[in-house]
Amino acid sequence: MVLHPASSILVVDPDTQVRRLVERILDRAGFEVVGAGNGREAMSAMSSRGFDGFVLDAALDEAFELAASLAARGSRVGIITTAGADLRHRCWPVLQKPFNPARLLSLLAPLRHERI
Repeated sequence: MVLHPASSILVVDPDTQVRRLVERILDRAGFEVVGAGNGREAMSAMSSRGFDGFVLDAALDEAFELAASLAARGSRVGIITTAGADLRHRCWPVLQKPFNPARLLSLLAPLRHERI
């Protein structure tokens, strides 16, 4: 049997409760998860490793710059979350908070299937 490493996801959200909830959902689904509360923490995490995907809160001042940087470094799936008005982005799907965990996992499904 060949074991494949779990896909790694960077979760960036300034709301500790939301971040921990997303981390827990993803961890239980078999992802390797790293959390960050702000852009500085996210950049620090990114400096030491790559991520297969990301979940970023649009409320972060640097959310879209972080998303572009993660994509440039090889992240294949990105999700932007928002609690604000209807937001659309041309590159990444947007999840309105509160979101359904099944929808979150369905957006990350391509990463799960790559590792099987």
